[in-house]
Amino acid sequence: MTSPLLALVVGGHIISLTTVTIALVFFDLLVRKHRRHFSARNQNSMFKYFMAWMLISIASTLFGFVYYSFVNIDYSLSAISALPKILFYLLFFFLFARNVKGETLMEQIFKGIKYGVLLNIIWANLDAALFYITRESLTNNVFADYIIAANMPNQMASNIETFYIRSAGLNNDMAIIGFFAICGVVYGLLHSKKWLVLISIFATMASVSFVGIVGIVGAFIWYFIFKIKTKKILLSIISVTCVLTALFIVIKTSNNDVIVGIRTGVELRAQEKNGDDASSITRKLFITKFPEALSQVPTSLIIGTGYMTASYPYFQIGLSYGYSGTNKNNPKPSALENSFVEYFFDLGLFGLMAVILLYISILKNSNMRYKQTKDDFSSLVFSYAFGSIFLYSFYHCILYSIHMFACIAAVLYLNNYSRGKFISETNNN
Repeated sequence: MTSPLLALVVGGHIISLTTVTIALVFFDLLVRKHRRHFSARNQNSMFKYFMAWMLISIASTLFGFVYYSFVNIDYSLSAISALPKILFYLLFFFLFARNVKGETLMEQIFKGIKYGVLLNIIWANLDAALFYITRESLTNNVFADYIIAANMPNQMASNIETFYIRSAGLNNDMAIIGFFAICGVVYGLLHSKKWLVLISIFATMASVSFVGIVGIVGAFIWYFIFKIKTKKILLSIISVTCVLTALFIVIKTSNNDVIVGIRTGVELRAQEKNGDDASSITRKLFITKFPEALSQVPTSLIIGTGYMTASYPYFQIGLSYGYSGTNKNNPKPSALENSFVEYFFDLGLFGLMAVILLYISILKNSNMRYKQTKDDFSSLVFSYAFGSIFLYSFYHCILYSIHMFACIAAVLYLNNYSRGKFISETNNN
């Protein structure tokens, strides 16, 4: 799930190892005979927020299908296309909940995520190191067949610029490495793994990820306020971070793309249409233009219009993203560079609140469990949730499957622990 590039390319068709793995796990859960009773009553807040998220998703999907059938058929089909996935993840949720080995499976999911994140961080560093030595990309060379089959932009997974590389690791999006780097730093700080913190910072530089830089700074601030024990270690890591941030700015400005390096990290592939003129806009316009976008779809205050429909109101006020020559007369479903804004229009105000409250609850419960047990699972959950908050704030939701499985595993595992079920059932098994 963490490495989409690890796939089989047969006859120009991509067979994702993630898809194969999910199918095998799903089949195993369906045929496994050992079941336990599961009741939706007396569950904690995480369970309630997750179920609210899923139910609102279904309602918004159906509403969006009907709403856009009179407005734009592409958006109508985009909304309804998410329904099978929502139902699939709901079924997965209850299969996990009823399985007597569910906790073990949940732990294995996060262990897989941990090793996948570590592999991507190491690979991104190797990819960048090779580029600065040979001017070649390890990722682009090794996965050339995948890149061609997926028809990736510029025929590259890792973007090569004149003076630097934006490594995608084993993924098809550089921002994913920034997300992984945040998770790696938080996990490394929790377990005093300085080597992991350092290679995660280097991975952020390898991918030139604005999301990663902001998230890592946030992680150090959190650690300094709540977890600091050894000031010398913290100060040394912060110093390294500052040096690498400065290097980041130098690299970005050396290509004469922008005046200040950080600015490129925030720019969107977006355009504001003023007749025949087009000018670059930044992520902030998704916030500053929010009231105008809301006026196009005021029903979002109650219910959303389904996944991948949030771009429609922005097209209507003149902002297009991701499609060359796209305007309000030719809108196409696309994601926004802020998942919270996207969730607002996709799911409505109440859906957005359910998602935010779910992640806050996961952070709170995993932190509480880690303080009590110092176990690996809760620290992994906390690191994932911490990184997700920053990812959602500056980017659209990527690696959708990993987020859904991580949420399912976190909610059920921490829910069972908080209700005292985990210890008793584990001992019985």
